[in-house]
Amino acid sequence: MRHRKVRGLKRKLSRLQRNMQGNHHDLPTEFHDGYWYAKIPVGQTFLLDI
Repeated sequence: MRHRKVRGLKRKLSRLQRNMQGNHHDLPTEFHDGYWYAKIPVGQTFLLDI
């Protein structure tokens, strides 16, 4: 099965990294069933394409 190309992959990944560092600089103190919740600042379709 071929994966389709993602336009601007490097730009989107660097933006994702920058947003994650800006929004999540400390680990949270609240855990739900052993996990912590963090919203990923990128669309689900982009994550499925890479």
